[in-house]
Amino acid sequence: MSLEEAVNAAVHGPARKKVRIKNHEFNVGWASWTTNDLDVEVTGKLDHHIPNVGDDHVRYKIHMRVGDPPQTVVTKEVEHGGVSHILAPILGAGAAAALAIFGGPASPASPLVGTATEELVRRLGDALGDSSWEAECDAILNAIAVAIYRIEAGLEGG
Repeated sequence: MSLEEAVNAAVHGPARKKVRIKNHEFNVGWASWTTNDLDVEVTGKLDHHIPNVGDDHVRYKIHMRVGDPPQTVVTKEVEHGGVSHILAPILGAGAAAALAIFGGPASPASPLVGTATEELVRRLGDALGDSSWEAECDAILNAIAVAIYRIEAGLEGG
């Protein structure tokens, strides 16, 4: 399966499971969108499928202004599953303990601990090959935006 199949599932439906993009599989939900004059609002969900561990969930919004020049803003909210989901609590407790020893804030809820933990989880995920999926996710979201823009601008049939 391909990027084209992921976009087709999001734009035209039905939802698809295990769409393979490079080395990752995604479950792609059917996006919904509304148009108000030249503004287009798109919402949708996709999951980075991780067998036996728990998927990463992505909810996204795309705001487009169809016109000259076109404007597009893509935002996403990621709920990590997989290796990151398992490592975060362990690393958060470890970071809090280390900071307490060296005179820093001792709470795992501290902003300093949270930022350090996120960075450690990201780096470990990169090292374990768990976070490169986000680049493929961004490619899917950008391709969805282009496809919907082409429909709304009248460049392609819906």
